[in-house]
Amino acid sequence: VLNPTQKKVLKAAQLKWIEYRDSEFELIDSIYSSFEGTMYIPMKAGERVEIVKKRVLELGAYLDLIKSR
Repeated sequence: VLNPTQKKVLKAAQLKWIEYRDSEFELIDSIYSSFEGTMYIPMKAGERVEIVKKRVLELGAYLDLIKSR
């Protein structure tokens, strides 16, 4: 549903977001690695999921906006 210019901008934004995501995952892993106990494993996974979930919701909102025209 995007025109070629919008696709190019989205691709660039998504590549930057992947860099952000990977940096956040690295930070999360670093923080949670300092804790002992099995309860921190699902907590760490939950933090990672929330980052991706937020992006999915953002992209979905953009799609809804475009489709509403």
